[in-house]
Amino acid sequence: MNAKHLHPLAFILNFYEQLKNMVAFGLAILFFFHFTWWEWALLFLALLIWSVLSFWMKTYELTESALIYRSGVLERQVRHLPYHKIQNIHRKQWFFLQPFHLEEIAVDSGGKGAKKNQISLSVVPTWVALVLEQKRQDETTSLPTLIERAKFRRKMKDQRHRNKMS
Repeated sequence: MNAKHLHPLAFILNFYEQLKNMVAFGLAILFFFHFTWWEWALLFLALLIWSVLSFWMKTYELTESALIYRSGVLERQVRHLPYHKIQNIHRKQWFFLQPFHLEEIAVDSGGKGAKKNQISLSVVPTWVALVLEQKRQDETTSLPTLIERAKFRRKMKDQRHRNKMS
């Protein structure tokens, strides 16, 4: 599978998080410096550009043997997590991601240092976690087969849900 970017909704979530951090920073600046409106607009524009670059540089790739995550604007990082080393897959689905079949996942390898041994994919299709689970349990099954199965399961689940609603 080729490297994929996170879903565009990940940009919105990451921008929101950075904006929250910027507000705290902005209050500190406001206390010590008196910026004009255009300087504040310039700071906001810089934050927006940084968020776009950060979003664009984050990719994930599922290979036959490992999950590969690339990130970083100034300092490029490439992290490989072999499927047999995956200990946990944490899934979180916000209410606004559910209609789009998207979720946040964090994949742990169980080593020391939580940040180094965890890959967080902020907004990805739900089938990604299913494929990771299956690959963790059985690495011999081919990746395209697992992806097709996961997408088929999601489609069947959607049909059952629509049938219940009608």
